[in-house]
Amino acid sequence: MTVTLYNCTSASNVLNKNMTKVQDNITATAKGVIDVDRPALLLDYSSVDFNYMFIQEFGRFYYVTSRALMPGQHIMINGESDPLESFKAGVKDLDVLAVRNEDVNKWNKHISDPLMVTVCKRETHGYKFGQMQDVAAVTDASYIIGVI
Repeated sequence: MTVTLYNCTSASNVLNKNMTKVQDNITATAKGVIDVDRPALLLDYSSVDFNYMFIQEFGRFYYVTSRALMPGQHIMINGESDPLESFKAGVKDLDVLAVRNEDVNKWNKHISDPLMVTVCKRETHGYKFGQMQDVAAVTDASYIIGVI
C-alpha cells in the first residue's frame, strides 16, 4: 500500500482542509485484516511528525488516531476515515438545504444560523396614538409596537 502523510490544521467538520504534505510514497503494510474505515498500518517511516494521511489504494483521507514507533525504522499507526475530505466532490454536488455556511459572502438571511454573528441596527421612535406615520411604507425592517 502507498500512503502520503500530512499535517492537517483544519477542524474535522470542514471541507477543503488546510494540510501540508510531510512525505509521500510511504510503503505501508496492513496489520492483519484491514478495515477501510479504520485502518491499522505499519509504515516504513521513522517519525511522528504527521497527523493525517491519504491511502492511495482506497482513495481516502484519514485522521491518524495513534502512532507508535517500532524497531527498525517503522511506525505503527491507526487511522479513522475522513468522509468530508475523501468525498468532498460528491458533498459539494449535493442539492441540500444547508443550515451552516462558513462563507459570510454567501450568507442567506432566510436561514437561521445560531453561530452566525449578525449586525443589528436598532432605532427607537416614539409616537403618540394617532400620530403614527405610514410605518408600513418602510421596508426591510422589523417593528415592535407597544402600548403603554
